[in-house]
Amino acid sequence: MGRYVSFGIVRTYCFFKKSIRDYVNDWFNLRLNLKEEDVKNALVEQMFPDIYEFIETDDSYEFTLKNDLSVNDIVELLSRFRDVAHIPESERKRICETISEMTLNDALDLAEEKKFCKYQDFHLYGRFYGGSPFAYPLTVNGKQIYMAAEVFGVMIGQSDSKTISESDIRPYDFFTELLRYRLKPCRLADSALVFLSGSPLLASSRHSRNFALDSGSNSGARK
Repeated sequence: MGRYVSFGIVRTYCFFKKSIRDYVNDWFNLRLNLKEEDVKNALVEQMFPDIYEFIETDDSYEFTLKNDLSVNDIVELLSRFRDVAHIPESERKRICETISEMTLNDALDLAEEKKFCKYQDFHLYGRFYGGSPFAYPLTVNGKQIYMAAEVFGVMIGQSDSKTISESDIRPYDFFTELLRYRLKPCRLADSALVFLSGSPLLASSRHSRNFALDSGSNSGARK
């Protein structure tokens, strides 16, 4: 069905307060005496504060790439992606030449215009698996930028003629760790995700904070 192991970066994570209220009012979390403030503080601590800025709005908690990042950080990331994923060199050069003359926000917004096959905005929606105090996943929205895909996604993890289960996040957690290791010391390395496209996507982040992401359409995130 055209499924691919895909690579990209997350521009924005968005946790809606209504979802968090529903989360803490679940019977299981009520037994744990979990409060909204506990969830907020845990997210602020766990969501890579070195590269994501925390913003609280009336209806959400958002984590967006910091303004002190630069276009050069994106260019460096694309250069390092060349060693781990298939990005045609001619297209990579065109992308880098185009964004090198832009501000950071303009370079990120360029993905929404979909001028390049390997640099496109995708809607992020899925489940956030945090460390303590998260007993089970929390809904997450946001924006990510797709950068590359590999066709071996239809083959990985085959067992009894079946591919990896879409609910099994562990292989993508492992691949994401490897990808981020290879992208070091690029400052944006921890924004990288590995996911399965063409279906509900699976991706992950460090410190046992995993994401099962559904990015089946490349529309903007709900704000």
